[in-house]
Amino acid sequence: MKFTLSVAQQGNLYPSVYNCLRSLPDCALHHADHGLRHPLGIYSLSLGRVVQAFKVVLDENDKIYQAPTDSNGRCNFETDTLLKAQQELLDALMAHIDDCYQILKVLYPANRNGERKPAHFAHLWLSQAKHPTVRFFKDQIKPYRETFAPIDNKMKHEHGRLRSIVMRHPALLNVPHMRIAGYFVEGVDKHQALGPDREIHEGKYAISFHHDLRHHFVHLYTVGHFLALALIDVIKIEYLPDFKPEQYVSVSQAQIEEIKNVAERIASLPFLFYMNEVTKPVPSVELLTINEDITLILHEKLVFKTLASLHSSTLNPYHIEIQYKGDDVSRSWKLPYIGLQMNIIVNRQDEILEVRVTEQKK
Repeated sequence: MKFTLSVAQQGNLYPSVYNCLRSLPDCALHHADHGLRHPLGIYSLSLGRVVQAFKVVLDENDKIYQAPTDSNGRCNFETDTLLKAQQELLDALMAHIDDCYQILKVLYPANRNGERKPAHFAHLWLSQAKHPTVRFFKDQIKPYRETFAPIDNKMKHEHGRLRSIVMRHPALLNVPHMRIAGYFVEGVDKHQALGPDREIHEGKYAISFHHDLRHHFVHLYTVGHFLALALIDVIKIEYLPDFKPEQYVSVSQAQIEEIKNVAERIASLPFLFYMNEVTKPVPSVELLTINEDITLILHEKLVFKTLASLHSSTLNPYHIEIQYKGDDVSRSWKLPYIGLQMNIIVNRQDEILEVRVTEQKK
């Protein structure tokens, strides 16, 4: 999926659901009956939290590039604040999806739920009330939600902890933008060794911020797109068959700049990833300024087609640094990417046919 948003055409750089929420007919509003905010208020606060979380993660990730190197190539990477910022981003994104269900709820009459004890959670309430488009929305965002909900749940309910990893090229230890910071959820294997969680990372991988920030930013717009479709359809079904949201909704220059700056910073992140991340399509963020118009271009899946493009987007060989914290009991640790190698199959034109990550032969 690809999104192209232009200030000249849309009036802003927000996800498409924003214009829809600014166009809602009064007859569709039931937030007072539900004891909730106006749907635009819900979305604005939710989006604001997510955008702020992106800013903090970007700020902390920048410090990885700025960390000085000593004469032996060693760096003292302080990542505690970065991991806390990442946890807030994941929490904000999970809450954002919950808020999308609340928005669907406040556009549906409260008396449609005939259960004696209506469900507290909005997505369950909507199912009880037989909301006509909630199933569509849930099904469309499920693939994205499943990419990070297990991480959030592991931290909340199974004592999961985020651990940091910084990967560098052994011959380029002093080059700031050849550093790939990332994280993994710490799990315990059958031998009681601490390392990347088996369910989330297959016990051997991690997630780079270069990939993760692009992934979540692009899907913020994907979620907004499907919420807009769900809102438009329910309004047509329940209230106004000919409803069409405004295509152009202007916002302040400060609001445009806020989103533009975040998008610009994510777009400028090095296109450099961990080896398992380039075995599949990666998301892409691009920002263009032409004749005073700002255009945001988002690709959900960008595929590596040539050997040269793949080699320039990963580190091989690599040097890794990981920070663990003791628990007074554990005495063994398993490190991500140790003993792994990338195998690439190409044709005569150096076009990639297959990329796999395997364990090195002993």
